[in-house]
Amino acid sequence: MDLRNAFRGRRKWFAAAGALVVLVGIGAASTSHHRGHGPEARADWVTKMATRKLDLDAAQRAEFRKVADAFVAASVSNRTIAGQMLRDTQALVGAAQIDAAAVTALTGRLKAEFDQRVDAVLPSFLAFHASLNSDQRGKLTRRMDRILRRLSD
Repeated sequence: MDLRNAFRGRRKWFAAAGALVVLVGIGAASTSHHRGHGPEARADWVTKMATRKLDLDAAQRAEFRKVADAFVAASVSNRTIAGQMLRDTQALVGAAQIDAAAVTALTGRLKAEFDQRVDAVLPSFLAFHASLNSDQRGKLTRRMDRILRRLSD
């Protein structure tokens, strides 16, 4: 057996486990930054910032608040599931050998949680987006570009 071919399969699983650890780590880091602030307080702050940065009127602010409330409802209801996934990932990383089936199962649960949150937030986001004018959509696009550039650096 060639050493290169023997390592190829392991590399794939190490990459999958590493990607999973990074995803869970980002989730944990993003929630730990706001320790002491509940989801409702964060939703209030985001609504205030969006209102100011996008120059939203009262009706648009109400639509954005529906998006924030839907996200809060989805995140609060799934907080225990996220904690369990983090503990499962920690157990996988700490194990002597990583089982491919366990990584696949954990990845599937992570995808299912993401899909569930998107399904909960998407209808209210589409209504909010439809209420924006072209200038506000441009501001939103520029803001997202700025955030993406900051994340890529």
